[in-house]
Amino acid sequence: MQCRSQARRRAVVQPRALLSFFRGGSPKSQQDGSSKAQQAAVDRLLSSIEPCQRGLSATQEQQAAVLDAVAALGDLGSGSTTTDADKLSATWKLLWTTEKETLWILKNAGLFGTAAGDVFQVVDVEGGLLQNVITFPPEGAFIVDSAISTAGPQRTQFQFNAATVKLPAGRKLPLPPFGKGWFDTIYVDDRIRVAQDSRGDMLVVARDGPPRRMNSTAEGEWLAVEALSALPAQLTSLPAALMAAICLSIGCLWLLSSGADDFAKLPGPPSESWLLGCLKQVNQPTVHRFFQSNTQKYGAGGLWAFRLAHMRVVVLSSPETVQAVVSRSSDLPKATVVYDAVDELFSPVGQRSFFTTHDPEAWRVVRKGTAPAFSLDNIRKAFPRLLEITNTICGVLAVRCAAGGGACEVEVSETAMRITLDLIGTTGYGYDFKAREYGPCEMFEIVPPLLAEFTLRGTNPMRGLTHRLLPFLPDARTYTRSVKVCHRWWNVLLKNVRATDLAAAEAAGDTSLRTCLAKLPLTDDQLVPQIAVYLIAGFETTAHSIAWALYEIAANPAVQDKLEAELAAAGLLGPEARPLEFADLNALTYLNAVLKEAMRLHPVASVGSVRRADRWVELNGHRLAPGTLFWVPFIGILTSQHNWERAEEFWPERWEQAPGPAGQPSPAGPPKSYLPFSDGPRDCIGQNLALMEARGALALLAGRFRLSVAPRMGNRQAVREAEVMKLTLQCKSGIWLRLEPRNQPAAVAALICVCLSCLWLAKSSLEADDWHKLPGPPSTFSSVIVSSAGEARAHIFFQDNTQLYGAGGLWGFRLAHLRVVVLSSPEAVQAVVSRGNDLPKAAVLYDGIDTLFSPKGIRSFFNTHNYDEWKLMRKGTAPAFSLDNIRKAFPRLLEITDTVCDVLAARCTAGGGACEAEVSETAMRITLDLIGMTGYGYDFKALLAEFTLRGVNPKRRLLHALLPFLPEARTYARSVKACHRWWEELLRHIRATNLEAAEAAGDTSLRTCLAKLPVADDLLLPQIALYVIAGFETTAHSIAWALYEIAANPAVQDKLEAELAAAGLLGPEARPLEFADLNALSYLNAVLKEAMRLHPVASTGTVRRADRWVELNGHRLAPGTLFWAPFIGMLTSRHNFTRPEEFWPERWEHAPGPAGQPSPAGPPKSYLPFSDGPRDCIGQNLALMEARGALALLAGRFRLSVAPRMGDRQAVREAEVMKLTLQVKSGIWLRLEPRA
Repeated sequence: MQCRSQARRRAVVQPRALLSFFRGGSPKSQQDGSSKAQQAAVDRLLSSIEPCQRGLSATQEQQAAVLDAVAALGDLGSGSTTTDADKLSATWKLLWTTEKETLWILKNAGLFGTAAGDVFQVVDVEGGLLQNVITFPPEGAFIVDSAISTAGPQRTQFQFNAATVKLPAGRKLPLPPFGKGWFDTIYVDDRIRVAQDSRGDMLVVARDGPPRRMNSTAEGEWLAVEALSALPAQLTSLPAALMAAICLSIGCLWLLSSGADDFAKLPGPPSESWLLGCLKQVNQPTVHRFFQSNTQKYGAGGLWAFRLAHMRVVVLSSPETVQAVVSRSSDLPKATVVYDAVDELFSPVGQRSFFTTHDPEAWRVVRKGTAPAFSLDNIRKAFPRLLEITNTICGVLAVRCAAGGGACEVEVSETAMRITLDLIGTTGYGYDFKAREYGPCEMFEIVPPLLAEFTLRGTNPMRGLTHRLLPFLPDARTYTRSVKVCHRWWNVLLKNVRATDLAAAEAAGDTSLRTCLAKLPLTDDQLVPQIAVYLIAGFETTAHSIAWALYEIAANPAVQDKLEAELAAAGLLGPEARPLEFADLNALTYLNAVLKEAMRLHPVASVGSVRRADRWVELNGHRLAPGTLFWVPFIGILTSQHNWERAEEFWPERWEQAPGPAGQPSPAGPPKSYLPFSDGPRDCIGQNLALMEARGALALLAGRFRLSVAPRMGNRQAVREAEVMKLTLQCKSGIWLRLEPRNQPAAVAALICVCLSCLWLAKSSLEADDWHKLPGPPSTFSSVIVSSAGEARAHIFFQDNTQLYGAGGLWGFRLAHLRVVVLSSPEAVQAVVSRGNDLPKAAVLYDGIDTLFSPKGIRSFFNTHNYDEWKLMRKGTAPAFSLDNIRKAFPRLLEITDTVCDVLAARCTAGGGACEAEVSETAMRITLDLIGMTGYGYDFKALLAEFTLRGVNPKRRLLHALLPFLPEARTYARSVKACHRWWEELLRHIRATNLEAAEAAGDTSLRTCLAKLPVADDLLLPQIALYVIAGFETTAHSIAWALYEIAANPAVQDKLEAELAAAGLLGPEARPLEFADLNALSYLNAVLKEAMRLHPVASTGTVRRADRWVELNGHRLAPGTLFWAPFIGMLTSRHNFTRPEEFWPERWEHAPGPAGQPSPAGPPKSYLPFSDGPRDCIGQNLALMEARGALALLAGRFRLSVAPRMGDRQAVREAEVMKLTLQVKSGIWLRLEPRA
């Protein structure tokens, strides 16, 4: 059974020496396979390896099944002799292997302009020969010769002595031999042989006759000798040199075989390099121009050609040649060498989507299984959702125009993506990305740069290899992180798809994409790339088609006038337009012509499709060899003067004419020349859905707005020069248009907004929920309570009104158009924030923080309403706040605080024995230094204020956006930019983390945890900012308030001094503070706890939004209601605590009282300065360690009193303000006197 367990462990084997081919067997064998058990075991093995394509496409389950079958045969043959000549000598054909080098060559032969055929192993025991052969039809082969000798009943030793690349016409290219090893034969009979080599790799081969040695004598041209000798000396002794040798050799195979067909006879651009061909021209973001310009020059005959390094490419430039390659009868397979980069994005395990697979059965299963999702009936069902999303977008744009004085500039590519992403998300996957809400969207951050990278990788496969070999390169690291983010999103959608209730869907006749995907007989690994391809193709391509059409409408006033006339005639123009109907989409003929012409002139899939010849191909009288790539660049065909009249002109009227004759240019082109969705059986499955989206979006946007090109775009030539391929054709900095609402001045737009708000308010008072039944402060219809809740004294508003209205656990008020329910009892809070009931954060009140934390407004995990994103960040950084890490931070706290105490003591000496200090700043120096050094390994300062105002008063954000010249707005903007610079500096610091060294050292610091998160930089930035702000600002003010209360209450200070003295921690001769002291100082802990109750720094607490109907304390509350849990209201409420406004540390000597009744320590769960539920403060234990340690040291070194400038307690209360945290307007000033 040892063999069986070893086989299971070898499901994944790391590659090593490149030419080490199938070094034979495994541990054991058997006799002749005559027994039924052996026959059954062999049949089981053959059945398990059948779907694995020699090991190239095995899933983990399939791989495990093969290894189990191999292990079973090994058990049956244990102890037998397998090295006899009559058993081992034969020609063997590869069926399956785990050897990564062999699999790599089989998979990537296309990199070298060829395709791998059969793989053989010739064993001649008597002749002492082992020969490994990979064939490259029709005439090529790679041959490795070895000498072998028997070393036991099952073991055979080998020594490589020759390696040769066999070239056409009998020519050969020798390579330096290397390597030795051994293999054991597990099993051999008259049908198969199973082997295991010295590295543990497994091999299954089938008997293919007697030994047939291939002649590999090393005569012929030595074409690679000079190139090999030019390799760096340090590489020639490594497998990397051998990899280079094979690459070069098979490249030479192509070069020498190029005369065997008609490739050289085709016209085309000259190669810039004999080695790279046109690679430099093609491997550019402007690759579409290469195809466009060369099709004009060389495309008259329907074919032209170029060399892409070692690959021979034939470009198809006429409809006839395209049909010959992609039509049903001739359909050639996709060229995997070009599409591998896409597979890497779509699947974490490299599974192919049906878009890229060359397995016709795999393609058919997915294509046929998902086709119902794109039926006319489902497209009709999606249409109302399109209207809803696009009208929402139009409403947002109209408000922007109103704020901009009647017009605004908009980047329409992103606008279109917000429409298409939400449509494919909700109708295709049942998942709402909420892009139409114009919040940050991670998809927009990571997908465009990834697709740009795929364009470069598709035209230069060696780029991906370089990134794998040199993963530390900045491009490679960014790419890897972004791919991981995408994979995380695919898994989110996979969960949604797998959660589909198929029985209910079947009963309802549901054939949505989500249901179709859920029905596919695929494993999760196989399903993920299908989900990914539909998402990317479902929003990215269509969005850019819409954007280019909008650009052409804006750039051609005559076209826009004619389109307006059609829309007006149909009643679809202006603010009084009737609702768009599904039947309008076909009826708007000129709009369709505009869209069709935009898709011709700017085909988003400009570089088109690439196929690989898997046989000899006859095309236009030319005979082309297997391995040739056939490239169909749509932009070349769609803008070619050989197919179209006025080819480079935007001329929608061309589509009023019928296609012209084949082979001649005409206005509407020859038959089959318009193919923005490709053609043949593998054309775009979702093209009808895409057309519905594009037509509908264009009709609504062009009907609502007059468009013009923004000045920043420049003229048409400037736009052409800014075009880039990011898998789809885009403009480098986006397509910016100026939008002006039709017949709708800014005042009217503003009035509409006000009316809509009033409509909501009127509706809310009549809604069938109980909000209006709740007690609360009065408000007027026009002014509401923004003046109180929306200012820096918001905590007083909550504190006072909780005393007045909080007896029942709930009270309510209106904040502009927002309906707010305030939670004032522990039971009410738990109903909203506990794990089972956790409501999402209210984005409308946290947007101000987002602008501080991220230049792009991306949410941190503190306020995101994406559960998976929150869970990823929370789980990924939790180890940083372990007890072990807190212990490690403690010595640093002592060092920092002792330094601060020494500085203060020196000030006191200079001041005649005492000094005044602003202890909030003092505490911030301690906490900032601690979080900087222990969390980030970095020392810095930061600035913040203002954000509480923005959080509770959304109108303030709008005011600053519309009036940026206000002094307060300008100061705020400058401060935010300064913060962003610090976050980016910390980001660079984190990205420089040596994760391997951290892993080896067991480092789980915050810096390491953040560096490990599989997220893009844009998403990591707000997490960094959050931990900085939360890590120093909140704790510092808790320390300052505790120091204030010690100073303001001499009896408390005396009792604390007694405790410190008893512990040996008072005065200049005090012993060093130890970590164990922090829990032992019970009265100090009570003082801190009471200060955090009376002055909770996060006084305004947390705000959640109901995403469903909520039953609470007998009240039924509607979706959209805000639930506000102001900690200061609950922690100082007479309904929860006795003597609530008094500083009384002794209250914490009592146990919590009964629920619903005030008591000294409050009811259960009433003390929550760190919030509660799954989204409570992740760093609360670190904060408590800091606060206890700093208080013990400061109170032990100094006698404290309140500075006269502070006034009495009432004056301090009147000076309290919320600056995200609860502070005193001019700081907390205390008088410090060193202890004698």
